[in-house]
Amino acid sequence: MGSWAAWLGDIHRMVSTPGAEVLLVLVAAVAGGLVGCERELKAKAAGVRTLALISVGSAIYTMISITLAGGRFDPARIAAQIVPGIGFLGAGAILREHGMIVGLTTAASIWTVAAIGVVVGAGYGVAGLVLSCMVVTILIWVQRLERALLGPCRFGRFRISFEAASGKAWIRICGLFDDHHVVDPALRPTASGDGAAEFGCCDEHIQHRAHLPLLAQIPEVRSLERMKS
Repeated sequence: MGSWAAWLGDIHRMVSTPGAEVLLVLVAAVAGGLVGCERELKAKAAGVRTLALISVGSAIYTMISITLAGGRFDPARIAAQIVPGIGFLGAGAILREHGMIVGLTTAASIWTVAAIGVVVGAGYGVAGLVLSCMVVTILIWVQRLERALLGPCRFGRFRISFEAASGKAWIRICGLFDDHHVVDPALRPTASGDGAAEFGCCDEHIQHRAHLPLLAQIPEVRSLERMKS
């Protein structure tokens, strides 16, 4: 039990330098990658590579701060710069598209993964892995809880007619589905004829049908209607 308690603390007390630093960098990559896997599966902008690098970078900066603690530099100054740096990345993940704000959860994930990297860089690798698992749990299960509270989706089939001569309409239609991260093939538009396509959509929850009025606003779109079941 004592050895397990020791590993839950500072890894520097268990592994000598530079082995501890190498181990912590690997742990930081795994911790960030775990959260990145969930984001990548949902086709978000920040995936495994991005979040793993953010975690590793935060850990490295934190370790540099600790290394300089015995010198003439203030060790907190380097680690403190992680926060505004991550703020720029988070702001880049937040977009305003067609009157809607998207990317808030991804930005929050970037911010949290940076904090996990700091924890790992300080020597608490096991704590960092536990925290990353907690973040993944929040991202997955809270969404399922929201769905349970809001009730099940009610899917319908929709038909869209558009001018197909130039091909621009189809590109814009598919791009709009990409912008709203609609990755399920059953909900993606499939061509059913010249200048027409069909797709599925939940018309029960407003956040799931937010792209419908935007489809109707595409200049080349002639009509958008719900098909009779």
